[in-house]
Amino acid sequence: MKKYFTGICLTLSLLSSTAVAEETCVAGACFPNEMQIGDGSYPLRGAALFEWYLFDVYSAAFYAPEGVDTIEEALGDVPKYLVLHYHGDIKRQNIIDNSEHILKENPANDMAALRDRLDRMYTAYSDVGEGDRFAMRYEPGKGTTLLFNGTPKAVLEGVDFQQAYFGIWLSRFSVGSKFTQRLLGTRS
Repeated sequence: MKKYFTGICLTLSLLSSTAVAEETCVAGACFPNEMQIGDGSYPLRGAALFEWYLFDVYSAAFYAPEGVDTIEEALGDVPKYLVLHYHGDIKRQNIIDNSEHILKENPANDMAALRDRLDRMYTAYSDVGEGDRFAMRYEPGKGTTLLFNGTPKAVLEGVDFQQAYFGIWLSRFSVGSKFTQRLLGTRS
């Protein structure tokens, strides 16, 4: 009986240690390891914590097809999904101001061409509190959908728009190069 019990415990231990995690957690925010975008399912490429002066602002997760490993590939016309899980209260206007600052820093962005769509995006923003999530889903041919806690708030057309807006987190002019590398899965 003792051998039988030991065998069961060993088998259960091996099974639990080889199980694949279904989510990845960063600073208490958990994200599924796969995301549905349109008709496809795409893996988590990376997740990261964004801090500002030692304060946890948000945890982020980025989903895209296998092989999307560089900034250029991430900003290409491919399905993608970015989730921001907020760790505290932030006013809508602060989100807008910070977004505008980063967008203007990137010389690839034609702000005049983007202005109407940016204004529509900003209109859909709201104040956030701890645990709230903004997400952006890009589907080629359909555009970028802004979601707040899973509810669609706006759809913005254009490859140029998704390149500019996702570029806030995934470009050479992003919120931070180490953060971008972690989202792309190229840095641990």
